[in-house]
Amino acid sequence: MQIVTAEITHRLRPFIKHMWIVEEGGALDISIKSFPVGYAFINVIDGNPFRIADKDITTTYKSYLAGPRASFYDLDMAFIKRALTIQLQPFSLPYFFSMPASEFTGQIVRLADIIPSFAEELESFICSDLGSSEVLGNVADVLLKRLDVPIVDKRIVHSLDILLRTGGDIRIDALSSHLNVSQRRLQQLFQQYYGLSAKKYSRIIKMQHHTFNLLNGQDVAAIIPDGYYDQSHFIHELRTQTGMLPTAFYEYITHENRKGAYLNSCLFLKHRRP
Repeated sequence: MQIVTAEITHRLRPFIKHMWIVEEGGALDISIKSFPVGYAFINVIDGNPFRIADKDITTTYKSYLAGPRASFYDLDMAFIKRALTIQLQPFSLPYFFSMPASEFTGQIVRLADIIPSFAEELESFICSDLGSSEVLGNVADVLLKRLDVPIVDKRIVHSLDILLRTGGDIRIDALSSHLNVSQRRLQQLFQQYYGLSAKKYSRIIKMQHHTFNLLNGQDVAAIIPDGYYDQSHFIHELRTQTGMLPTAFYEYITHENRKGAYLNSCLFLKHRRP
């Protein structure tokens, strides 16, 4: 298996965090849990369709958009050739799809059901004979054409920066004060750009922060009471987001076959607390 990553251009950087293609020379079956990560993403496969089990409903997709969510789902994939992942910046959905992020909250949507031409282009690229680097370049061009507004709301960028710097451990009134907006306006902005309330989104960021630390060797016991009222509060939040208890979650994400994927998908990969 080989991973080919894209160099995100200056024009796309405000909207795309990361983009890569996984190449596989032969058949490869992968089953993982997709935990809340704080951003939406797009997956496209050249192989058997993705199989997603979410709340007792199982669906298959050749390409899909996973919207903002606060709970996990199960993902199975069988590679024949390669698969593309587009990791959007957390606030990017309205810029690419001309709809508030709240329209996609908790949803896994077949791309062809939203914008058939967009799905067709991405699927044709990933299934083509082009090299993966060239495919990523073509995908970047398609994404640029989809941008409605080339300038990101600075309040939204600043809000994400604050949440990452504080590890999500900040009161909502303090966050609204930092942004110089009312709490009501703050909630409107979060629903529009993040698809979740500011409080719920900060909880995901907090868990992402601890997941990143666990992946970098922190003992699971050190999480408590860092940012949580007590052990039961942490366990409740962990089970809500992942369906797991602490020890099982730690063993799952640090498994040698999974650690790289979860580390790569974490928002804190390039953002550490000062």
